Amino acid sequence: MRILLTSAGGELMPVLAKYLKNDIYLKKPLLYGVDQRKIKKSKYFEKIYLLSSKNRSSFKKKILKICQNNKINLIIPFSDEEARIFSHQKNFFLKKKIKIMVNDSKEVELISNKFKTYELLRKNKIRIPEYYLSKNMKSLEKNIQKFKDKKNNFVIKPLNSRGGRGIIICSYNAMNNNKYKPKRIKLVNYNTLKLKKSIFKFGDVLVMEQLMPPGYDIDCYVQNKKIFNIFRKRVNPYGIPYKGNIFVKPKKNFNLKKIIKVLKLKSLFDLDFFTNQRGYPVLLEANPRPSGSITLCNKIKIPFLSFAISKFMNIYYPSLKLSINSKKIIK
Repeated sequence: MRILLTSAGGELMPVLAKYLKNDIYLKKPLLYGVDQRKIKKSKYFEKIYLLSSKNRSSFKKKILKICQNNKINLIIPFSDEEARIFSHQKNFFLKKKIKIMVNDSKEVELISNKFKTYELLRKNKIRIPEYYLSKNMKSLEKNIQKFKDKKNNFVIKPLNSRGGRGIIICSYNAMNNNKYKPKRIKLVNYNTLKLKKSIFKFGDVLVMEQLMPPGYDIDCYVQNKKIFNIFRKRVNPYGIPYKGNIFVKPKKNFNLKKIIKVLKLKSLFDLDFFTNQRGYPVLLEANPRPSGSITLCNKIKIPFLSFAISKFMNIYYPSLKLSINSKKIIK
């Protein structure tokens, strides 16, 4: 098997590549990578290509050339933007005998828009945070005031961004109770927030209630309506900078089956949950690619990605025990 991994410069990607490369059930696949930045060579990759996805047409042509030159038969996108691009090109690549491990474009476009995702979940009576859509400064000020009137902390979050970019958390104690300072998320005091047009640099934004720790990453693989998943509680709730996971038993109050059914998700994806003031888990977002820390599953001898690949490619793989007792893993 020859696999192309995108965002190959991810922090934990060299470790993941090592596990995939040495997996006897995958018969030691040949791994190739692409990334928009020039990165160090890795002995676990046959070759890593420098490639930007900004020009979609050019990206498609170059990816196809890489696949044809290296006889790639599986692509796994590891970024939201690349997942969106590849979701629209699945049939094109499939005709070239190249499979792409991603949801269909309709589902990817839906979960890429947080407002549309929340609207659909709300209609289906699935627990979500309080939220308001803001398209301009006037509506932003109005929606912020709704939280200020109730003296509730809130978050300003772009509809379309990745990795915490453009997120502003506004609370009375934002600057005091952040044990792990997020790298991209801006923390401001509730009373000193200054609204600027740059808030809309990623487009429309949501003003939503601030959810609380603990935060959870749930990597999922769905095939023929059968759901495989593994629950991990974040050591750092913000996720960036990455600090590790605590693997926990699946919990029923996450409403996982209904969420997946309503959003019509399949293949490989990641769900992020936080906790509301009443202590209930709330879906923060659905990501159309595996989590960046899926690698850590291997450290507790649960090769979740390898297992998902085998299902997707119809290759034998031993059954995995996905439910475990609490176990802390720091990278």
